[in-house]
Amino acid sequence: MIARERRLPRWLRRGTLPIGAIALAYLILAPLSSIDAAQQAGLPLLTDKLWFRIATTVAMFVVMASAWNIIGGLTGYASFG
Repeated sequence: MIARERRLPRWLRRGTLPIGAIALAYLILAPLSSIDAAQQAGLPLLTDKLWFRIATTVAMFVVMASAWNIIGGLTGYASFG
């Protein structure tokens, strides 16, 4: 018995799902990127400037850690010059 190669659906192979997920995340998080919008949405932790700055700093470190994971871990190659 020969195993058949299982293929993903065409819409998933073209990258529609990742682009849609990024767009959805942007639509959800973009209004919360300012203190005024967070106040109107009723999110008390994001209306305080201290917590807003902490959340922003944590988000930046998450992005940097993910980038380093891709460069140094996933590909196994880091070129610094």
